[in-house]
Amino acid sequence: MITSELRLLDLQPTETICVRCQCGRTVEFPYGALQRRHRLPSSFLIYDLQFRLRCQQCGEAKGFRISVFDEADRNSTVRTTERLVVGEKKPNLKIVADNGTEPQPVRKQRQRRSKG
Repeated sequence: MITSELRLLDLQPTETICVRCQCGRTVEFPYGALQRRHRLPSSFLIYDLQFRLRCQQCGEAKGFRISVFDEADRNSTVRTTERLVVGEKKPNLKIVADNGTEPQPVRKQRQRRSKG
């Protein structure tokens, strides 16, 4: 199933929805919490949560990272399997050289053909 088509009713009882804001705040919604506490229908798309949320810490209403992970894997030594629904897969990391400046891209030099 495509993760953008994932609905609340598709979650397993051990799965949790994790919402991370750009400011660093993280909120976890266990199975059934959104239906009971926020009165969302079970047919609600998890992808559409990004349009209904607002961070209580910074007040931002966009830029969330929403993922679903299995709570049963949390205490095991194996890394938790996480399904990303909304947000970036990898954080944007900026590479900085030792002297504090950004490294310049390396240009490829042309190889000259010898006349022969």
